[in-house]
Amino acid sequence: MISNEVAPFGGVKQSGLGREGSHLGIDEFRLSKTLRILVSTEVAAEGVDLQFCRVLVNYDLPWNPARIEQRIGRIDRLGQQADIVHIWNLYFKDTIDQRIVSRLLDRLRIFEEALGEAEAVVGDQIRKLESSLLSRQLTQVEEDAEIERAAQALENLRLRREELESNAAHMMAHGQRVMERIEAAHELARRVTETDLYIYIKDYLNKYWPGHRFAQETDDSHLISIQLPGELAARLDDFLRTEGLIGKTQLGAGGVRICRFLNRVSEISRRGEEIIHQFHPLIRFISRDLKARNEHFYPLIALCLGGSEQQSYLPHGTYVFYIRSWAFSGVREEEVLAVAALRLQDGNVLDEDAADQLVQLARVNGCDWLGADQAVAPCLVRARLEEAETLLDGRYRIALERKRNENSDRAHFQLDSIDRYLDRRLPKLHNTLQTHIDAGRPSLANMTQGKIDKLLARINTRRERIREKEKVLADRYFVCAGILQVDG
Repeated sequence: MISNEVAPFGGVKQSGLGREGSHLGIDEFRLSKTLRILVSTEVAAEGVDLQFCRVLVNYDLPWNPARIEQRIGRIDRLGQQADIVHIWNLYFKDTIDQRIVSRLLDRLRIFEEALGEAEAVVGDQIRKLESSLLSRQLTQVEEDAEIERAAQALENLRLRREELESNAAHMMAHGQRVMERIEAAHELARRVTETDLYIYIKDYLNKYWPGHRFAQETDDSHLISIQLPGELAARLDDFLRTEGLIGKTQLGAGGVRICRFLNRVSEISRRGEEIIHQFHPLIRFISRDLKARNEHFYPLIALCLGGSEQQSYLPHGTYVFYIRSWAFSGVREEEVLAVAALRLQDGNVLDEDAADQLVQLARVNGCDWLGADQAVAPCLVRARLEEAETLLDGRYRIALERKRNENSDRAHFQLDSIDRYLDRRLPKLHNTLQTHIDAGRPSLANMTQGKIDKLLARINTRRERIREKEKVLADRYFVCAGILQVDG
């Protein structure tokens, strides 16, 4: 029975309202000082604004969480003034509906959290469940088993989504950074080798952390057993938590871990092994720790390279090299390792590719040149290093100007893309708004105007972020410098 405190809805004309049409009924309900309850069919589950209400009673509770979320979204939306929105679900005790609620919907926390983009997948699972429960006669045990299977599938879906969300901040902060460093590496034909990573970790542990384990257990030189000392493991664990990297490595637990040095970021770990690549959390932790110790990169002061390791393009003799890191920050961030190399005897300058290949070869195959101080004239080395530094200064100015032009082009392209999107989207929304106004549908008109306002606010924020990055911020710092003897 509907009293004068109940407003019917869903195209039903009822004495006392004097109007037909859903939105007219909602407007009257919203403005009335006596009507307290709105009774609706499923038609009110979408497309209407009920944020002036604070209690939802589901007296015909759907099994599909997506449909429930639609209903909740009518009141739990922008403009809701209540601190708490109450959701009441009515169902008979000891029925399949109760088991659906207690074992599926409550478990999914559907009345507390939004499904978001998972809605389609959830709907598919529920349809399969409905088909299983309603297409044939089942015992209660069989029904419970079907519900449990659906709940487990949806629970796995939720856990995957929560894992992505928990790492979202990290991925947004570092994902673009990773890609840009890879691009920078390609520009110089540079590849960090497994040996680089091996030496980097081994030297760090040997120098700073006695009591560690770093041992080759098999004939495979890339398969290493690693155990960090307790203090280092604890510091790494803190780093993982701070950077949102929990679950990316087990080394922070302090136990023995079998690690394979393989510099392929996309490689899937084998059972019982952990892949060490250049973006592995331990590599990043060591880099940060060395920076804090003001030892960003161990300088290769004096090296020698045997004839068997040299490439055919590299004549024997003595070379000096100078390495700097250039960082450019704008619409896109880039970090470039810049190398200059000259022959010590005549000052002949190697081109950029040859200089980079020289240093990469020395890093992998070079040995300490113990007699360097007796074999070369220090004043000549100093003069050549000054020439290399001047050479890099000139290249840096050219690179900075190029990055400024590229950054300006990127910024203008992004701003133009935003304007084109707005030119396509806004007229459609304005036409929809005018249609609702002309038809006397104030609720839908307000909803459309809200969409327009949100769109403009989002676009303006995006524009400001791009404009803030139109100016390139550049930095450069010394990495290392030294001499290299290439034997014939």
